[in-house]
Amino acid sequence: MKRFVTGTGTEIGKTYVTATLASALARCGFRVAYYKPVQTGTDTDGPNADAATVAAMAEAAGVGGSVTVQTGLNFGPPVAPMVADPEGRHISLDKARYDIAALEASHDVVLVEGAGGLMVPMTPTQTTMDWLGALDMPVLVVALSGLGTLNHTLLTLHQLDQQRIPIDGVVFNRYPANPHQAPLAVQTLLETITPFLPPSADPTRLWTCAEATPNASDASGRLSPACLQHLISACRASTTAP
Repeated sequence: MKRFVTGTGTEIGKTYVTATLASALARCGFRVAYYKPVQTGTDTDGPNADAATVAAMAEAAGVGGSVTVQTGLNFGPPVAPMVADPEGRHISLDKARYDIAALEASHDVVLVEGAGGLMVPMTPTQTTMDWLGALDMPVLVVALSGLGTLNHTLLTLHQLDQQRIPIDGVVFNRYPANPHQAPLAVQTLLETITPFLPPSADPTRLWTCAEATPNASDASGRLSPACLQHLISACRASTTAP
């Protein structure tokens, strides 16, 4: 099974949600790989790199040996990939395809985390959306739970729908653990957004992930159980398929 994790913008929490999923699936016995095609803002897989965050969360969850992390390319400046590689000499869709196929051959699950949102330029001629059309995998959208999320989430979902890219679901991230503190109650949020979803977005796959709390020992406990169960079922189906 493979999934591409995108966001409705930058600093949405894609890495946190992806890491939570990776650890939860590894705890269920699946061999999990995390792949970041392009990392900007760091020259190496140091402590600030997204792959390092995923690895650290896996170690904290006791499944460090079951989660492989890999970064395709690193660039120092915290900019869009195309800006980091303006002539397109290094960033390549073909390289991403090759890396993902190699990981897929030795893992049950491959989670691919994009950079920013759908329209982030990857090369002088391609955006993340263009890559999604070529990579052929369902997309999990991570959105913030605050003001503006309805607009940003619907814009992202409708764009995916128009390009006929499969929508696996939506995770509204950093939802307060106490629902009374949320800007919009979960049920109200879901009831408000559902009538405006594109045809390919399943209204039963709108999930939440509670905001991180210090010294929490079980990150998966903050992600909607329905989201975890959906992905666990998808993993089992893919590993038993002929």
